[in-house]
Parts: sequence; structure tokens; C-alpha cells
Amino acid sequence: NILSESNRISKLVLIDSIAYPQKLPLFLKLVRLPVVGRLGLRILPSKLVVRFVLFTAYFAKSRISNDSIREYSRNLDTPDGRFTAYKTAVNILKIDTEKYIENYRKILTPTLLIWGQEDLIVSKQVGYKLEAELCDAKLVLIEECGHIPHEEKPEKTQLCISRFLDSKL
Repeated sequence: NILSESNRISKLVLIDSIAYPQKLPLFLKLVRLPVVGRLGLRILPSKLVVRFVLFTAYFAKSRISNDSIREYSRNLDTPDGRFTAYKTAVNILKIDTEKYIENYRKILTPTLLIWGQEDLIVSKQVGYKLEAELCDAKLVLIEECGHIPHEEKPEKTQLCISRFLDSKL
């Protein structure tokens, strides 16, 4: 049970989290361009767009399955899906992370930070910095893994989470 008696979260797991201002990956820069982004999402085949994003997100390109590409593409094959992808790209870093950073030290909840060692989207340096800022955090780097460890290395990710949740506070 991850809730304590006071109904507060007793443990927290963050995976490749944006926690500080950072540079945008190329695909987000392109989608955010006012005309190019919306037009690109409209006219480019969804499987091409998804393949480009996954090739940035994964370290081991051989782990990107046709099934994954097909499932991710399914969302982009609808007008609502394309609009949502565009709006997400436009708004993803509009959050003023600076105003939250000062509160990181106030988070007392034991926190597991999981990062792909070779993440090209949110650098492992963000993980190191966040580990130092949080009062009770442990960073685990998953080797030969990019931005989505729960997909690229699901067994290793699940093992890290299970061990953390099973450990005594």
C-alpha cells in the first residue's frame, strides 16, 4: 500500500521527469513551429512521425516494434489525436519550472528516480540534479536505455520499482 495512514503518498516514482528548464528535442521544436508543425502533423504519415519520435526516445532502435509504431500511430490517425499532439508539443515546456524548483527540498516523500542512461530527451543530468535537490531520493540509471525505460527495458524498470515499493521506509 503506497498510502500512509494519513492518506498521504508514502513513496513516489518518477521516470525521466522534466524538472528543470531544458532544451527541446528536435521533434518538439519542429511541431511547435506555427505553420510547419500543424501542417506536418496533418500531411505526414502518422507512422513516419511516430517512427521519428521513437527513434529519438529509444536507445536500442531494434526494440522499436512495428506493433508499437502501429499503436502509437493509431492516436495520430484521428483529427483529435493530431490536434492533441500539436497542443502537447506547444505547451509542454510552458510550465514555469523555476517557481517549483524552490519547493523540491520540501518534498519529504521517499522518491525513486528512474532514468535511461542514454536518454536524449531529458538528460540524466536532470536526474542527478533532482536527486540532490530532493530530501530522500535515489536515482537509478538503466543502461542501454533511452527516454522510455518502462517500454524499452520493462523488466528492469519493474524490478527497480518493486524493490523500492517493497523496501522499508
